[in-house]
Amino acid sequence: MPDAATNALPPINILTIRNHGKHNLDVSADIEQRAMRLLDAHPHFRGRSRLVRCMISNQRLYLIGKVPSYYLKQLAQEAVRELKDVDEVVNKIEVVGSVVPELSESDRHSIQESREHVNRIKAR
Repeated sequence: MPDAATNALPPINILTIRNHGKHNLDVSADIEQRAMRLLDAHPHFRGRSRLVRCMISNQRLYLIGKVPSYYLKQLAQEAVRELKDVDEVVNKIEVVGSVVPELSESDRHSIQESREHVNRIKAR
């Protein structure tokens, strides 16, 4: 019969557990960033990648967001399908028809200036 010393579990090191948890967070953030870079680089998502967010949980990459077509939903999934360290891609993207991203203040200002310029030209 084995003695108690052979079957004893090693002492728990809280620092090791915390570092392991931080490592998992770092790896998850890295996978999410790589997924977003793949979407940003995809020709169909230039200027639209902010419509989709990537989240990793238990080696599953979740795609979350809203796009205007099923085609874009499928392209997003295909763009990240071969990511290393991902066991499964879960596509939770909603298809909502036309999606208009919210414009920044500077974008709105530029649009307004362009409209005013066109109106000045028309008034001549």
